[in-house]
Amino acid sequence: MKCPKCHKEVEKGSLYCPYCLAEIPWVREFSTVETLMKKEQQNRPSEKKQKTEIIKYFKHPKRRKLKFSRKQLLCLLLCAAILLGFFC
Repeated sequence: MKCPKCHKEVEKGSLYCPYCLAEIPWVREFSTVETLMKKEQQNRPSEKKQKTEIIKYFKHPKRRKLKFSRKQLLCLLLCAAILLGFFC
């Protein structure tokens, strides 16, 4: 901590400068927005790690992709249209 008048190094927590006897203003320590954001980023997992986990999940060789034939898709769309018409 530095004295505002003579700019010499002063022991933290002192009320007066031992060199020039100037009063040292006491400012309560607080967290700025930047420090709060840094703490939050440290606490949560990184975005890169999350993205790589998501990519690994979808590229997993044992994960089976759903494949529909044209007939199955047509039947599904027809059923959806009938249900939509029924509810309207």
